[in-house]
Amino acid sequence: MKNTATVSRRSFLTGAGALAGLAAVSMAGCAPQAAAPAATETASEGSELAATGSDWLGAAPEIAEGDIVETRDTELLIIGAGNGGMAAAATAADLGLDFTLCEKTESIQKTRHWFGAINTKYTKAAGAEVDTAKLLNEFTRYASGQADQRVVRVWIDESAEVTDWLDPILTAAGMTCAFDNDIDHETGGTDFYLAPMEHYYSGKDEAGEALERNKVLLAYINERGYDVTYSHSLARLVQDESGRVTGAIFETPEGYVQINSEKGVLLTTGGYTSNADMLRGCNPMVDRCVTLQYG
Repeated sequence: MKNTATVSRRSFLTGAGALAGLAAVSMAGCAPQAAAPAATETASEGSELAATGSDWLGAAPEIAEGDIVETRDTELLIIGAGNGGMAAAATAADLGLDFTLCEKTESIQKTRHWFGAINTKYTKAAGAEVDTAKLLNEFTRYASGQADQRVVRVWIDESAEVTDWLDPILTAAGMTCAFDNDIDHETGGTDFYLAPMEHYYSGKDEAGEALERNKVLLAYINERGYDVTYSHSLARLVQDESGRVTGAIFETPEGYVQINSEKGVLLTTGGYTSNADMLRGCNPMVDRCVTLQYG
């Protein structure tokens, strides 16, 4: 399938970025940093922790051209079939893009039923209107002023639009959307943000198994002639002379496969909380502050 129409940033983020949990965006701020030398021999433990992440990424593997057993071309390459990747794939299918979605395992990733959204048609009907400027300021305060407000603003401004896009897809599959307005929920609530302001989908498929958002999105893209390319583990990205990412090389059971992408590569490879080395390198205080982590 081909569609030469320009894909706007907002139209694509509607189905992917806001739901992805900002996975790809977070990579930009986590590039390896050179370890800072200790100022004195009595440097604090905090300074020592901050210097531990100099090489969390490591070096990209050297892959000879002769080691690549197959080369493919696509219009858009999406890497990772989790929350962000499946939403991106469904959006790309809506746009009529010729995309390839690669997943390193042999199945799509599981989902929880909830996702955060504010000022949706459901929350407004319940009278739960959020002051977006106040919420942005509070999130920034929680991050000690270190948050990129532009990234947070994408979710604040577009999460309701994502809900409007996603809700009909899940409803058509037999899932029910319900707004949890229980302010006495154990996660608590405040006057600027109700923590349970999320959408819960319940239902079962024909086999009697619980429906999951990603299962529904997989069926959605299948119906439109697309599928997931499994057992493709990202080995390294491919860049041209200007530094633009033009594709990726994957390790597969048959050997290395290179996929070139005309419009670009979308990384939806999960949260960094599941990567212990990256977590220590980019946010070393987590090891000191968090006693239980389900990454």
